[in-house]
Amino acid sequence: MSQLLALALIPGLLGGVYYSARLGYADWLYRRDTVTSLREASRLWPMRAEPAARLAQLLPEEAEPYLQDAVSRNPHYSRGWYELGLRAEITGDYRRAEQLLLRAAAHDRMFLPAWTLANYYFRRDQPDKFWGWAKQAAEMSYSDLRPLFRLALEFTRDPGQIADRIVSAPRSQRDFLLFLLEQNLLEQAPPVARRVAANAGKDDQPVLLYFSERMLLSGDVPAALEIWNRLSDAGLIAHGKVSSQRPLTNASFDHVLLANDRSPAFDWRPQQPEGINVVPAAPTVRVSFSGKQPETAELLWQFVPVEAGRKYRLRGQYRTTDIRQATNVRWLLVNLAGQVAEQSPYFAAREDWTDFQWEWAAPPGSGAWRLVLQQAREPGTTRPAGGFYLQGLALSPL
Repeated sequence: MSQLLALALIPGLLGGVYYSARLGYADWLYRRDTVTSLREASRLWPMRAEPAARLAQLLPEEAEPYLQDAVSRNPHYSRGWYELGLRAEITGDYRRAEQLLLRAAAHDRMFLPAWTLANYYFRRDQPDKFWGWAKQAAEMSYSDLRPLFRLALEFTRDPGQIADRIVSAPRSQRDFLLFLLEQNLLEQAPPVARRVAANAGKDDQPVLLYFSERMLLSGDVPAALEIWNRLSDAGLIAHGKVSSQRPLTNASFDHVLLANDRSPAFDWRPQQPEGINVVPAAPTVRVSFSGKQPETAELLWQFVPVEAGRKYRLRGQYRTTDIRQATNVRWLLVNLAGQVAEQSPYFAAREDWTDFQWEWAAPPGSGAWRLVLQQAREPGTTRPAGGFYLQGLALSPL
């Protein structure tokens, strides 16, 4: 009985072996990627669309029938449907083109068919349909959304409309803000930054700091302040809120410097000129001079949102070690063009902690100002070699 059963199974086993061998041979032919091998693979592989689709690429003058053959073999082969749709659009058969593209999207809910339809309705100047498919493309994309944003900006220069219609997800809103900044579309960026900041999480912190940085560098201090203070309120930065009443942040160097990132915004930015080592470490900042440093160099600076025309006082303590003559160190107030508006007297060498204060008036006009600790050799002095320490800084309006 068992022998009869084994004999009965032999035809099925042989059929399975034959079918597997046939598919393996068809796959080998497909990978050879010649017109002859693809035609034979298509014959041996009746349920697969890929050989016919590849023939459409190799023989563009015969592409239409090969694409039709591909989708007839596999109706779920969406690439075949939208390639047929694009060919119909080129010939001016817009009704058929739309039907074919919609059929591709019906079989494939992923990014590419939605992106193709968004482009189609953009070219056909049909805004409502464009926005619908652009939104679906944004929701389906897990990669670069910049081409979609560029297309949307061709429809409208209103970033709020784009944010409303296609970038509702937090990730896409963040990507859209970064896109605007990278494209230098700074005037359009603040409304989008507010949307991102409204429900910001830790993943949003870098791009929002970058926004504040770009606004400062463009001179838009109010926009930079608004987003910085929202980050502070949300606990996404340890630094406190900043204003013209409280223009200095991280005054005691208690928090990790954001200067370690590309966008420190209102935080300190220690510089490392040749021959000088600047080390902020709570509660002080230490500057070590080798004696071989440049004649002039910035040591440490921070953007300060001061009120035009108002007087301010900078206070703190300092001391020096091993500096026998002039320190060549002073404070400056500098604009973005590098023009010095105010400068303090040079610090004298002092081995013990010594109080200092410097009063100055914020210049008229708007824009970003930098509070800079500078080393510049006074005439008749030598470059210092030794240490310079600061602590207890405070900047307040008078």
